Amino acid sequence: ISPIGDVTVNHGTAQLFTCTPSQGFGIDTLSVDDVNVPNPTSPYTFNNVITNHSIVVSFIDNLAPIISNPTVTSITTNSAVIGWSVNEPATHRVNYGFSANPYNNFANSVLQTGNLSQSLTNLQPNQKYHYQIVATDQAGNITTSQDYTFDTLPSITIDTTPPQAITSLVVTSGATTPNSGTFTWTAPYQDAGDVNSGIVSS
Repeated sequence: ISPIGDVTVNHGTAQLFTCTPSQGFGIDTLSVDDVNVPNPTSPYTFNNVITNHSIVVSFIDNLAPIISNPTVTSITTNSAVIGWSVNEPATHRVNYGFSANPYNNFANSVLQTGNLSQSLTNLQPNQKYHYQIVATDQAGNITTSQDYTFDTLPSITIDTTPPQAITSLVVTSGATTPNSGTFTWTAPYQDAGDVNSGIVSS
C-alpha cells in the first residue's frame, strides 16, 4: 500500500492510496475505518479529509497450482503408481476409472509440494483406466489436469495340468550306432484327458 504509515493531509483535501499486490496475488479485503469495502479495488481515495482515517488492505494468492510431469509406473494386473510434480503446497486428488465421464474412484493426499505419487490398488487386470490429477492450494485455487490413460497388465493363468504320457516310443530298427539312435513316438496332447487341448512340442 502506498503511501504507507502515518500520512499528514491538509484539512479538506483528498488523499489517494494505491494497493499493489505482488505477482500472483490479488486484493482480498480493504478496510476503511474498520469497515470492509465491498468489491475492493485500487486505488482508494479519501475525499474532503477533515478527521483521522485508517485504511488496511490484505492480499490473497490467486494463482492456481501448476501440475506437471504426469507419469504412471509400477503397473501390475491390479495396481499402478501415479506420479506428478506441483509447484506449491497443495492437497491432491487422483480421480480414476474406466471412463472420464465420470471418474468413479478417487484417492486423496495431504498438503504436499514437489514430486509426488499416489498408489492405486484393487484395479482390474487387462483394463484401460482413465485418470486426472486435481490440486488445491491453501488459498483454495484449483487446478485440474487433462485426462490421461494407462492399461493394467493381463492376468496370467498358470497351467498345472500335465500333458498326456508319450506313447509308442520305439527305436527305429537299424538306425542306431554307438553314438546315435533314431526314435519315434506319438506326441501327447497338452492336457491329460483333453484331446482338444492341442499337441505339445516334442
